[in-house]
Amino acid sequence: YPEYLENLRYDFSDTSEFDEPFWYYPPQLLGVIMPWTPLALIGLWQVVRNFIIGLWLSARGLWTGSKINWSFWRHDRLHTFLFCWAIVPLIVLSIPHRKHHHYLVPSLAPWAILAVIGGRAVMRWISRTGNSTPAIFGLIFLGLPGAAAMLLLHRRIPGPFWAVCLLAAIWLCCIWILFRGLELRRPGWILAAIVIFVGFGYSWGQSVWPDDNVTDTAFLRRANAIVPANKK
Repeated sequence: YPEYLENLRYDFSDTSEFDEPFWYYPPQLLGVIMPWTPLALIGLWQVVRNFIIGLWLSARGLWTGSKINWSFWRHDRLHTFLFCWAIVPLIVLSIPHRKHHHYLVPSLAPWAILAVIGGRAVMRWISRTGNSTPAIFGLIFLGLPGAAAMLLLHRRIPGPFWAVCLLAAIWLCCIWILFRGLELRRPGWILAAIVIFVGFGYSWGQSVWPDDNVTDTAFLRRANAIVPANKK
């Protein structure tokens, strides 16, 4: 593998391979962290809000000459670090013209933490306001339309028709579990609905989408059979 500096020089070189615009990474990140994107954005807002509050309190203290509450910054330094960890790599990676979504892998950790913060904020809001959405509401306005769309567009969805029907059934079950968890304020139910659908969706995708590794492996085996083992 090339050294880091060599790879960095290649990213800034005159090659046009993998050229992407400056704003390439933020949309890619929002897609990569699905289905946790909404929660991660809520968590980011929680962190940014605390950071802005700290700046306001400090500026007001400097303007009025009053004592600055440094304890706020000591208490919130983990959120400040998390904000920098999540945002700074996106800015740095966006500078070279050569970009690839694989470069986002080290940045997934802070966004996972932000998703946890956002999920905790959502559950606290539901518990505080007493809002609960009946499961039947979710089935009627989200579950049934989604399942109907899958069945109507089954010709455009890879795989046999029975697999599309199974996908629609799993969708209905997960929507019911999700909204039932919201209704009963059970975070475990909500997590189970998301994990079940994501797991089944990835399993379905792996079974119907073409796998480039199959042709690569066949090529390597043919090459190994043709070329003697002692030849380079």
